[in-house]
Amino acid sequence: MLKWAILVNGNVCRKLAAVHPLGSAWSLSSWSEGNSSSSEEEEEEVLTSSFLYMPIIYNLGTLKWYRPFSILPLISKLLERIVHFQLNSFLVNNNILSPYQSGFRRGHSTVTALVKVCDDIRANMDNQLITILALLDFSNAFNTVDFDILLAILKSINISEAAIDWFHSYLNGRQQCVYSQNKFSSYSSLTAGVPQGGVLSPLLFAIFINTVSKQLSSSFHLYADDLQVYIGSPSHSICEGIAEVNNELLSIYTWSNSYGLCVNPNKSQVIIIGSRQQLAKVNFSTLLSVRFNSTDLVLSTTVKNLGPLIDTTLSWSPQVAE
Repeated sequence: MLKWAILVNGNVCRKLAAVHPLGSAWSLSSWSEGNSSSSEEEEEEVLTSSFLYMPIIYNLGTLKWYRPFSILPLISKLLERIVHFQLNSFLVNNNILSPYQSGFRRGHSTVTALVKVCDDIRANMDNQLITILALLDFSNAFNTVDFDILLAILKSINISEAAIDWFHSYLNGRQQCVYSQNKFSSYSSLTAGVPQGGVLSPLLFAIFINTVSKQLSSSFHLYADDLQVYIGSPSHSICEGIAEVNNELLSIYTWSNSYGLCVNPNKSQVIIIGSRQQLAKVNFSTLLSVRFNSTDLVLSTTVKNLGPLIDTTLSWSPQVAE
């Protein structure tokens, strides 16, 4: 039974109606006063959407397991989809997103991401290397996107000033309240996070988190807010490989602090994968710890990676046994 609901008001710029889905790659750049509403009062209209909080696991008594599901007005989704079409075309035509980012993109999925990572691990095994794989968990990432940083990123990829003004209007001025026990709370402003349930939200988040790829020198893969970093190393120098992973994690920590996201090291994991022969050469009792900031990450023998279970020899036995 539903126990929580949220009601959200958002400002949606009327200028959006002037965008044509068959225009240039980013025809929002052609916006001008001539094709927008004549008065400030008409530039924005308030659309109301509802959020229902539902448990992602069957544990109704624990609030942390609830996630908001929004019910947005149809016109809002239609207008956002027009912008999404043109923004996505711009990203594709200009190769903005990293090829190792698989979330919310045509031709990319959890399957393509997992195939790429597993192929790299298999190649390391064929070359007598051991793979150190760190899987990082971002806490509440979609809800902590900083508006100003996101707008600055859009500007850095050459989105026009007119379009950035629209995105500023799209992101800011939203309010929400909680509905519980047949009562509404007072409204509070949303100061961060891409709009829950918005058509544009996944794509905007992909643009935001894509910036972490520029900080990494090792192999990595992104899927939405799931980031995995991995390095191949000979068994006799695995400590050097772990040190290299730690350097990458330090870069991610520095980036996450600068961009307002938070990695939860207690939910992040590390697994060391290789052939049985190569793993037998490793003295696990003397290994360096893989650390994020000042926290040792859990060294696991089985991890869930984008759904399937992976073990230390990539045998798929734990997944088959599920």
